[in-house]
Amino acid sequence: MEGVDRIVFLINQTTIRGRTRLQKYGFLACQLYRADLKPLKFYSDWEAYHYGPYSMDLTRDLQKAERLKLIKIEPREIGGRTTELYSLSPKGAKRLSSLLLDHGALANRIYETFTNLNRKSLNTIVEEIYTDYPQYAENSRIKDRAAGNKLDETRFSPEIERMIQEIEAGNDDWKTHTVEEHIQYVRRLAGD
Repeated sequence: MEGVDRIVFLINQTTIRGRTRLQKYGFLACQLYRADLKPLKFYSDWEAYHYGPYSMDLTRDLQKAERLKLIKIEPREIGGRTTELYSLSPKGAKRLSSLLLDHGALANRIYETFTNLNRKSLNTIVEEIYTDYPQYAENSRIKDRAAGNKLDETRFSPEIERMIQEIEAGNDDWKTHTVEEHIQYVRRLAGD
């Protein structure tokens, strides 16, 4: 597996918020599923960069997949900043279908991992990477900010926890925004 197939396989059926998060997901997939991904020639050019592990090959694949219209990039206003949401286009989904014929079980495991990661803040993900793979924090511009992030460990009131569960369960009343946007909103409320 090479080129754009790698990025299609990585994004899968997930919507990933931002290039930095996409890089971290790629890195974690390579670490967690190394034995399964190595024969597929998955990303192996990881280096310590400004925001943790970075793969130039992943960046190139992403740009090529965008040019080939295999992925959708939707700008979204989140917390006062514009963030790009990455997902597969119908053309990309068709390409994924053919990849799943040979690699469906692995794709499902990676998808489940990313679904769980989508519930965490980027700072928490980066902090966990820096803890488990400290060599990738060497050139980081955000290691202090990531190290100070403890929001994900906070327990909320039962009412707010219920709201988060409803959002994550796909309650129809919440469809105008992504699950992560709603969770961030609830967490901001809890912090006020």
